[in-house]
Amino acid sequence: MVTYGAETWTLTERDTNYLMIITRRILMKISGPIQERDGWRIRTNLELNKLIGGNNIVRFIKTQRLKWWGHLHRMVGYRMVRRLSEWSPMGNRSRGHPKNRWRDEVLKDIKGRFTHSMPRPCHSVNG
Repeated sequence: MVTYGAETWTLTERDTNYLMIITRRILMKISGPIQERDGWRIRTNLELNKLIGGNNIVRFIKTQRLKWWGHLHRMVGYRMVRRLSEWSPMGNRSRGHPKNRWRDEVLKDIKGRFTHSMPRPCHSVNG
C-alpha cells in the first residue's frame, strides 16, 4: 500500500528518509519485541536489516521505476501514455532550484545501476 503508483514518483532526500522511517516502524510493529533475560527490548536496525535480507523500499521503488520506463519504451508511438511521457511543455521553467523531473530520475537510476556493475578498465604498466 505504501508504494502504490511508486513507479511514477520523483523522490527527494526528504521523501527517501520518510519512507525509510515508515518501513522501519512497520517492521518493528510486525516483528515485535525480543525477550531477553532481563526483559523485553525492541529490535535494532541491524536486526531488522537481517530480517528483510538487506532490501529496502527505496531500492524497490527505483526498480519499479525502471520497469515502468522499459514498459514505456516498448509501447508503440501513438499510445497516449507514451506521447505524454515524451512531451515537453513550452515555455520556461520557474525560477529557483529546478524540480526533479521523472525522466531525470530514471536516467540517474540507470546510470547508478550500471556504473556500479561495470568492470573498471585495466591499465597495464609497461616496464
